Amino acid sequence: MEFLSKEFMGYSGKELVYFLTAAIGTIVLLKVIKVVLINRINKMSRRTDYTLDDLLTNIVSQAFKLPAMLLLGINIGLVFVDTGNRVGQVFTYINSVVFGFYAWKVLTAIIDYISEQTIARMDDDNTKADVSMVKLVKRIIKLLVVVVVGLFVLQNLGIDISALIAGVGIGGLAIAFALQNILEDVFSSISIHFDRPFKEGDFIKIGEDSGVVKSIGMKTSRLETNTGDELVITNRELTQARVRNFKKLKKRMITFEIGVVYGTPVKKLKKVKDIVTKIFEQIEVVNLERVNLMDLGEYSIIFEIRYEVSSSRFIDHANAKQEINFMLLESFEKAGIEFAYPTQTVVIEK
Repeated sequence: MEFLSKEFMGYSGKELVYFLTAAIGTIVLLKVIKVVLINRINKMSRRTDYTLDDLLTNIVSQAFKLPAMLLLGINIGLVFVDTGNRVGQVFTYINSVVFGFYAWKVLTAIIDYISEQTIARMDDDNTKADVSMVKLVKRIIKLLVVVVVGLFVLQNLGIDISALIAGVGIGGLAIAFALQNILEDVFSSISIHFDRPFKEGDFIKIGEDSGVVKSIGMKTSRLETNTGDELVITNRELTQARVRNFKKLKKRMITFEIGVVYGTPVKKLKKVKDIVTKIFEQIEVVNLERVNLMDLGEYSIIFEIRYEVSSSRFIDHANAKQEINFMLLESFEKAGIEFAYPTQTVVIEK
């Protein structure tokens, strides 16, 4: 009782006892709540196949960190102590910063969980949705969370955020003019993600360049070419160019010409269609559409052949084309039909 009546640094022993009891009791209670909640979540996870327990465990772990529990305990304890306006204001600032930080951590964990579940659902459903679009949206939402939490903290610190927002707006306008090309690439990236002319893993061709899309970034996209090197293209260029997406190809229509030398008997020329037809009947992935004598060229009789490859893979097309060429050479040799090559006849008059 004598201790309770004494003063320490301007506070009575009674106030200090109340403060310590409330602070320590709050911390112990929060620690017990944390253990109970995590045990409940673990029991729930054993009964279900859902991954929501991972998110809940993460949120509880973030919310019940020791610094947060300690600060909350001190705040509860200060209710029983007359600290004055200045000390109370200091703790208001500290509370704003600390709880703003933990709010950001919890919201980030929720955003990560939702994006991971969305991507996993895409893989399970074998959808063709663009995973990179989910990643881009996640980055944008995280940035917005940082801005909102930051403004909340600044407002609680007594800073006039309306004037700050106005100043940022004017400065942002000047920066936008300075970074016009970069911002155009960023908006082009958003356009690519939402319009989805191609996605990661697609084989595309832009002008003379082609390759597999490895990543679609905020400013540039990266392609792996057939030679194995990396091609970096700005998103602005991709949205302005004509892009051929071979991944969306279900089948290939191929048209090519062969030339036969002049002087070949008409009887043999009429056999060309039958020879080509028999060749295509022996190859599984191709369907012959037509064989026509199309033109009497400058140095050859030209036949046009058109066929379909019932596969989107380039290797199937290349293998079929090779087999067709070998069989054409072999069949024409047996039939005594010569392929043409550029020739010129010189007539000399005496």
